[in-house]
Amino acid sequence: MLSNIWRIATIACGVLLTVVSLFADRFGIGRPGFGERQTVMFIVGLLLLAAGVLAFRRQTVTSAPGSASTPFERWQRAYVGVAVLLLNTVLLLAVLNVALWLGFAVTDRLGWTVPEPETEGIVGALAILRVTRLAAFWTNLEQDSPLSLNDADLASIYPGWTRDNVTHLLRESRGRKLAYRPFSQFGEQVYSGRYVNVSEHGFRIAPNQGPWPMSSEHFNIWVFGGSTTFGYGLPDAETIPAYLQSALDEKFDASGDRVLAVYNFGQGYFYSSQELALFYRLLVSEDVRPNVVIFIDGINESMKEPFYSEALRTMVRAPYQAPYARVRPVPLADGDQVVVRYLKNRDLIRSWCDLHHIRPLFVWQPSPAWQYDLTHHLFPSDDFQPRDVRGQRLGQSSHYASMARQVESSDLGAAPDFLDLSGIQADAERPLYVDHVHYAAELSRAIAERIARRVVELSLNSPSR
Repeated sequence: MLSNIWRIATIACGVLLTVVSLFADRFGIGRPGFGERQTVMFIVGLLLLAAGVLAFRRQTVTSAPGSASTPFERWQRAYVGVAVLLLNTVLLLAVLNVALWLGFAVTDRLGWTVPEPETEGIVGALAILRVTRLAAFWTNLEQDSPLSLNDADLASIYPGWTRDNVTHLLRESRGRKLAYRPFSQFGEQVYSGRYVNVSEHGFRIAPNQGPWPMSSEHFNIWVFGGSTTFGYGLPDAETIPAYLQSALDEKFDASGDRVLAVYNFGQGYFYSSQELALFYRLLVSEDVRPNVVIFIDGINESMKEPFYSEALRTMVRAPYQAPYARVRPVPLADGDQVVVRYLKNRDLIRSWCDLHHIRPLFVWQPSPAWQYDLTHHLFPSDDFQPRDVRGQRLGQSSHYASMARQVESSDLGAAPDFLDLSGIQADAERPLYVDHVHYAAELSRAIAERIARRVVELSLNSPSR
């Protein structure tokens, strides 16, 4: 009786761990994506499940008639049985892993699957985990995924794209991991794909990308921001910095000025405080200074602290609990606090730019939560706190409202180094976002074109450093 209870408990634990690992995002475990803790949970779950199922099939070893087995003999039989089952399970997983690895080698070459970046350690060699990541990708099609749309809506935000190509793009865009970075805590990791490519120096690679280290003979522009600047959900050529490069190239070609080089330092989850830290790190590590630095902020600005702060606090306080720390952004109390902090960061950046003869430009970006008719948004959410205004269902945001009051009541709006683009989508009557908050190519291009005009107004012919 006790042995059967033990076997049932083993199977139940295995099923529980396996299911939880596959649906970790839905259960709020860790950050989005199939991470290390889900990997461990999945492996342990499979081992427990296999041990429990095979234990039911094991022939019961009985003692001789008329004799009673001792407790030690019963524990010995149980140990041998579990050890044999676990060994067979490991061998079975090894054979299955080799078969899957060979299968992926064929499907990657045929273009049916997306090759994954190299992963350090033994985890990178486990093809079975790649199957679980694919399963988690397909079973986690939430409302903010473009793949949940019908073909007509998908074509409205990805014109000319096939569903297979969009799937490939989203796997590369959402399936990447972040890397540790000093001062700013984390940043985008090196990546090489069909649509998404990240340099080992931390910037996203675009067509006609400038060299690194930078050349003093070029007109260099650094662009900072969050995931909307990096271009989540967009290919390399359709990010804001990539479109900015194209828009300014025409001016440089016509005037015969130095070669233009734009560097996309947008990082997922970043807001102005982390961009300030990243800007500092780059300034002290590079000999050549940029001519212009651009900071695109607004959407992430309400975060009270960097995204993974709670996990890092847990790591210092209780290292073994850190993998289970919930990662959720905590907003500041009100919108006025957000604006005050943003303006302080702006003043610090301006002081550094004055010291190094760099021209800054601060862009307040558009957001679906401000002056955008959400009836055209393909990914509605109550997070936007919409309200009806003259028949339009406009998104509302406390810190965007505070910034609007700041622009109206001060000289900020007239400052040449500040560009308010929050109202750029006010009259749009079409989808402009590829998910909850990230821009479609049309809005990305519109933002870049307006930034390019302001950069020209700031005078591109600045002296070389």
